[in-house]
Amino acid sequence: MILSRPIRRTQYLAGRYVGFLLCFLLFLAASVLLATLLGQIVARLAPSPMPGTRPATDFLRVCASAFFRAALLGAIVLFFSTFLRGWGDVLAVAVFAILFGSLISLGQALNLTFLRRAGELARDNLWPSVPWDAIFRGERLLSESIGRYVFALLLYWTLAVVIFSAREFSYGQD
Repeated sequence: MILSRPIRRTQYLAGRYVGFLLCFLLFLAASVLLATLLGQIVARLAPSPMPGTRPATDFLRVCASAFFRAALLGAIVLFFSTFLRGWGDVLAVAVFAILFGSLISLGQALNLTFLRRAGELARDNLWPSVPWDAIFRGERLLSESIGRYVFALLLYWTLAVVIFSAREFSYGQD
């Protein structure tokens, strides 16, 4: 129904993505608040003095790292949601992750270098692991892993837009 209004499909996708990111930011804020409150309660109830607390910058680094990981995961879910219904997008993400790990493990177990390498190549480029802690400390800002992260994010976004823009909807047939 929302797509019958004068809104571009890319705006609709962007709204869904931003909504996901805002919900995740609220979750992060609530988690930090709860952890801080529980830490203060435990410190007051503890019979002996508690060791020193970690600086607030550690909380910020962990939250920023979680946010950027969630941004990529959200783009992957958004991509799959353009052509899978219901919980199919979340299930596809789980299968996607299992497939990469399986290819690598299967290639190692069967001593098939091409299969292991294909799994590593897919994992590294489609779901890259970025050392966010090091990056937030100012190290390796322009690293290969950041390039792969940006590539993967843009790839999922581009594919989501292309698929969703070309999709014909069957109104009233669901």
